[in-house]
Amino acid sequence: HGSTQMSIHSPAGARQLARLGFSRAILARELSLKEIAASAREGALELEVFIHGALCMSVSGQGLMSAVIGGRSGNRGDCAGTCRLPFCAVSSPEEASALPG
Repeated sequence: HGSTQMSIHSPAGARQLARLGFSRAILARELSLKEIAASAREGALELEVFIHGALCMSVSGQGLMSAVIGGRSGNRGDCAGTCRLPFCAVSSPEEASALPG
């Protein structure tokens, strides 16, 4: 199967997986019902969609912050949810060094 980490967001992506010999695609969780239906109408392969659980605030299956900051890889099913932690955006190293902590 083609997992969410393959970022299948369109009927074209599903068709490409079918051409490559996949029998099932797990569509990206960010898709709307209308977008899911468009891929289903193609009928190129079996589709699976996650409909519950934490929705990645990044692009599904492409988040790397958990591995870098939390030491747990979301790409291995162990996301630490670090992208949901509070962050402070700064525009220069000087601003960053002035932050507490």
